[in-house]
Amino acid sequence: MPATASKSTCPIKGRQYGPLMGIQFERKLSFRDGKRTRRFLVVVYAAYNAFGLIGPESNGVAILDEDRKQVLVDEIAKQPSGYSGASDMQVARAAAISKMGWAAFRALVNENPRRRYEI
Repeated sequence: MPATASKSTCPIKGRQYGPLMGIQFERKLSFRDGKRTRRFLVVVYAAYNAFGLIGPESNGVAILDEDRKQVLVDEIAKQPSGYSGASDMQVARAAAISKMGWAAFRALVNENPRRRYEI
């Protein structure tokens, strides 16, 4: 008799933004930069979904650029595995980032080696 594959469900729960899964914290930010307003979303995510291959080793705080609709920086406060969800340290780091002023926020992003571009 042939073996049948059992249906498995992903243990990573929560919202998903693009490939970032298991969102457990999210805060919208906006900053006035000259004549324009820049909008960002700070999230804590538990795993990265690479076309169905779930990678809990890729986790942490991410900053999404709402104006450009892309990830600006990720894996801030990364831990060995996001399999069990966000750590208290990750949520605290995201909360601290959410309280930053524009100059400190720009410095954090622009000095991060995982940034996609400077702001």
